[in-house]
Formats: sequence, C-alpha cells, structure tokens
Amino acid sequence: MVEFVIVVPLLLLLVLGIINFGFILGQQLSLNNAVREGARAAVAAGSSSAHTPAGVTSHVQNAVGPLISDNSNVAVTSYLTPTSGSAAASGTILCNDSFDVATGDRRSIKVVATYNTSFLAPLPVPGIGPNFTLKAESVYRCEFS
Repeated sequence: MVEFVIVVPLLLLLVLGIINFGFILGQQLSLNNAVREGARAAVAAGSSSAHTPAGVTSHVQNAVGPLISDNSNVAVTSYLTPTSGSAAASGTILCNDSFDVATGDRRSIKVVATYNTSFLAPLPVPGIGPNFTLKAESVYRCEFS
C-alpha cells in the first residue's frame, strides 16, 4: 500500500506530462503548417484574395486544423521583406512590387503567427504555468507575375 501511494503520483505525473507534450507538439506542428500555407498562398500567382494581409490571416486561420479549437485566436502578421520590417497595411497587396531596387533582391513574404495555449491535462506541479504562447513563422520569395 505504501509503495502504491509513492509510485502512483509519479506515474500519473509522467502520463499527464506525455499527454500534454503530445498535445502541445501537435498544436505547434499545426500552426507551422498553417503559416507555411498562408505564406505560400500570399506569393502564389493565382490567389488574388490571399495577396492582402487580411487574406493571409484568413488563410492561416482556416488552415490551422482541429488541434487548435478556436482559430480566431491565432494572431497573424504579414511582412514584405527586405525593404520593410514593419507589418503591411491592411489594404496593401503584399507581392505587388517584387523587386527591391535599392538592394537588387527579390522581395519575400514573411508570415508570423502566435497562439496562446494551455495544457490539455493540468499538471499539479508548482512553477509550470498553464498558459504559454506558440509562435511560427515562414518566409517565401515573391513570384513573378
């Protein structure tokens, strides 16, 4: 009985840790894939609605998959690089001018998404916070029109 009382909490902690790690890893992989899809859609020649920052955000949020239950909580920011490090304006076409005259380089689209998540199964361990932020980013070069 004493051995049972000592071993079961450790075993339960190990099992809950494995479950939480798998769940968070799945969410991170889903977010990575969605950001990649959003950046790809932003530079693809035929998808005109995805060329705007709002279109990229919509594309990323729709591509996150079932592990992220509330896709409206996925915050997406689109950047046109290398000429600007700031976020694109809401009405701007991202790849409309794909050649940077100053540097002679092709421009790229950088899409960054963040998602606040928590553990699926709570861990009774002090110091391990239940909430944290997942982040994914992807960079694709603009294609010629």
